Amino acid sequence: MIDPRGQIVESTAGRDKTRYFVIVGVCDEAHVYIVDGVTHKACRPKKKKLKHLRFCGKQLDMDKELEGGAGTLDAYVRKGLAAILRQSEI
Repeated sequence: MIDPRGQIVESTAGRDKTRYFVIVGVCDEAHVYIVDGVTHKACRPKKKKLKHLRFCGKQLDMDKELEGGAGTLDAYVRKGLAAILRQSEI
């Protein structure tokens, strides 16, 4: 499995359907951890099945931000998602 950290995804199932998230970690081959910086923050990421996500082909550079801490990661994800969604229709 390729490292999907930083990939922007859209939820296709569940109560968060049609919302956009960023993958911050891999649990196993079928699950990843996602955050949006608002409802699902870095201190408590949501575990989601890969089959319930649609990859959008966009990515945030997460290398430095994952080491910075939860507060900086949440702000970075919020701003990054807003900028990418505003910039292009995904």
